[in-house]
Amino acid sequence: MSEVTKAPMTVLCVDDEANILKSLQRLLQDPSYKLLLANSGEEALTLLANNQVDLVLSDMRMPGINGAELMEQVANKYPITYRIILTGYADMSSAVAAVNLGKINRYMQKPWNNDELKTLIRDGLEQTRLQKQNRLLTQQLAMANKQLRAINQQLEEKVNQRTDQLRQTLLQLRQEQGATMNVLFQMTCQDPQISAGFAKNLSELATQLAQKLALSRSEIETIGLAAQLSELGLTGLAHEIYAKPFYKMSAPDKKAYLNHPVIARDLLAPARHLKSVSDIIYHQYEEYKGSGTPAHLMANNIPIGARILSVARDYWGHLTQRLAADKLQPGDVLQLMKKQIRILYCPEVLRALQKLVMFDHVAFTGSQTPTPLKELRPGMVLSLPLYDESKQIVLTAGHQLTANSVNQLHSMARDSKNPLRVFAWSPEQLATKEWLTQADLDKFMALDPE
Repeated sequence: MSEVTKAPMTVLCVDDEANILKSLQRLLQDPSYKLLLANSGEEALTLLANNQVDLVLSDMRMPGINGAELMEQVANKYPITYRIILTGYADMSSAVAAVNLGKINRYMQKPWNNDELKTLIRDGLEQTRLQKQNRLLTQQLAMANKQLRAINQQLEEKVNQRTDQLRQTLLQLRQEQGATMNVLFQMTCQDPQISAGFAKNLSELATQLAQKLALSRSEIETIGLAAQLSELGLTGLAHEIYAKPFYKMSAPDKKAYLNHPVIARDLLAPARHLKSVSDIIYHQYEEYKGSGTPAHLMANNIPIGARILSVARDYWGHLTQRLAADKLQPGDVLQLMKKQIRILYCPEVLRALQKLVMFDHVAFTGSQTPTPLKELRPGMVLSLPLYDESKQIVLTAGHQLTANSVNQLHSMARDSKNPLRVFAWSPEQLATKEWLTQADLDKFMALDPE
């Protein structure tokens, strides 16, 4: 129950005739409201100033301030106070005019009917109560809105503060991840039997496959990092095991070699922020049909990153004669991998590789040697991406050198502790060398992963 509903209401009766005031006092004795009496307009104004009056019942004709003038002041000073005029027949026109001007709410002609007057007062008090309650609710709503705005502002400030904190945390994690990746990559590349170039090229191809499959930015980045560290576990094996190509290994050596993802997972276990990278490396030898290692996962139960890494790794493995003695061209490799579709390889990933080779003119021969810096000149095109000492890509494959970029490469070479390896084709080589031969294209056209 609201304070407005519980508070007693007040009725003020105004008349210069004492007997009428006494009659009204007898008639309006009611415990539900308080009754005040005034014998003039002036006294009524005093009572109004000192009391919260909800309804004024006044005679029209009084000496000094008459009923119409009193009601005009009440309307101006106490607009929600209900106003009723008692008028004789001779004052009827004045009462009607006051009603029309909005100075009084109702009028009743003398002599009045007691029941009608009591009903009129009861209705007037109810209207005043509703107006007061509405005003209170409006004030409460305004206060609630003000508090809500303050809460929203505080919440927004907290959200902004938390967002800034998260942004800083993510930036720190990204920096820590980058630093961790560089340390691990450097550690891996210190072993002369582990090819840094293979890791970089594998990472680039895996990244392009992930992009072709329209994966999210974070997934693409994670897959690229996993491919770059895919051979991290080899550092835990004896050199003589992985110093020779896979096809030359004995059965026990092959079994030990295929355990390197497990070693990588153990090495990466303390780096919790690299858990997704570790999972991709760990499952890279799963087979689409379910016969792989270590968990015998099959089809889409294999993480998409591991499926991509498997295709990219074997594509590069065939081109660099790691998996077989035969020197194969891209078309031959895809034909060979096609035979293992849905057995070793995911159809969607193999289709993405086909599109990269056929339509984006991406070919990885793995046989090109670095171009001497003194032979670099404008117009040459990079065949492989160029990395700086922190293993970040400086220029992408396909970049056409300008005089400015050649000068920058010479400057990088002077500042670098290690030799700068640039793989580029000259305009003359490009004019005579196709990314793919027509025979390759014919072989690719025969590849249908569906």
